[in-house]
Amino acid sequence: MNKSIKIILGLLIMLAGAWTYLQWPGNLAALWTIIKGSFGLLVIFIGLMFVLIGFTE
Repeated sequence: MNKSIKIILGLLIMLAGAWTYLQWPGNLAALWTIIKGSFGLLVIFIGLMFVLIGFTE
């Protein structure tokens, strides 16, 4: 993978994480809100790792 593909992929993953964090489908109980928030932030973190790997490569 070259540098720009990793950066673009990381940004797309971060966008998907932000969408998951904000737009989780269905009615949310408190437990689902916690799970949704954790999952969305985890996906954003994975995307950020791809971006940083792309910049440092």
